[in-house]
Amino acid sequence: MLKHKLNRSLSEVHPEFIRIYSNKLRMNFDLEYILKLLSLLPRALEIINYIINPMKVMKDIIYGIRIIEIKGNTNIAVENIAFDSREINNLSLFIAVKGVSLDGHDFISQAQNSGACAIICESLPEILNDEITYIKVLDSSKSLGIVASNFFDNPSEKLKLVGIT
Repeated sequence: MLKHKLNRSLSEVHPEFIRIYSNKLRMNFDLEYILKLLSLLPRALEIINYIINPMKVMKDIIYGIRIIEIKGNTNIAVENIAFDSREINNLSLFIAVKGVSLDGHDFISQAQNSGACAIICESLPEILNDEITYIKVLDSSKSLGIVASNFFDNPSEKLKLVGIT
């Protein structure tokens, strides 16, 4: 029974994992120990995924920006930030920035359709989606810099700068 469970569990795992542990089985490792390791594999994958793709909470990301109005919940998870609507997916924050030739506000509907969970803009769209958080700000360009810094844990604070005159 135990050997059958092990073979079934190993067949669902990556071939390299099977090769390593089949060698260990030849060395008379305890089967219960191997099964215990296999039971921990899904949790280990969750931890690795969190390290690779960390999520942040919206209220922490928007700290420090000049907010005029908020429509929706700021206690939501954000996995990605973007000012290009083509890079939006589920759990993304879209920042609509006015440019020289294009206005990001024209692409808010595309970001909504792509699954954005929140939108930072200077003017709210006419039709609001109840599932999306809208944050109206004074200057979305400045907000983009602050949001990016907060999202990536303020990397400039970790720099050591030396000036020689």
